[in-house]
Amino acid sequence: MLRKQFLPIFLGIFVVPICHAQIVQPYFGGGIGLAPAGFNSPLYHIEFGDDLALRRWFTQAEVGVDSADDQQIRTGYTLRAHTLVMFQATPSWRFGGGIHYSELATSKYIKHNRWPVIAAMYESGWFRGTFKYLLPGSDPDYNSTGPLCEMRFHIADGFYFRERIAAFAFRNPYGGDSHYHPGAEADIGLMYVFRDGNVR
Repeated sequence: MLRKQFLPIFLGIFVVPICHAQIVQPYFGGGIGLAPAGFNSPLYHIEFGDDLALRRWFTQAEVGVDSADDQQIRTGYTLRAHTLVMFQATPSWRFGGGIHYSELATSKYIKHNRWPVIAAMYESGWFRGTFKYLLPGSDPDYNSTGPLCEMRFHIADGFYFRERIAAFAFRNPYGGDSHYHPGAEADIGLMYVFRDGNVR
């Protein structure tokens, strides 16, 4: 059964395209990365999503799964999803925000969190950079906040090299620890973008 947290994202991927968007760009990809402290590394990930543009408005919805798991349990996976709504301010720059969601599912527990996001996107020719800042999330016990940067580099017809880097502060309340600690994660991979006839 589809988790209700993912319903808005799937609606964005599958329903919005019927509204005569000027650009419809579904994509999928996968790769390898390094997980933050407390998780297994390397991690392997796959994801799929859709970019939609209607006049000066742009939306993106993506769902993915990776093998990041609690180091002490080693029987889980992490679901990730995000949605963005952005306004094109210049030919190269878009600004907006959205929601980022993550759920760690193991044999012993399930932990999830949602973060409001502010974002800027720069796109020109063969390069796209999306710069997001995750504001404090919905789980006060396992809260984290910080920047996340995604870069796409065009390498062949429909194929892109993708790199994502996150640096964040987090806290774990167990043991009476209420202080924030630095953390980071990064991954690289390949993605394929399906383009319609209206793409620049």
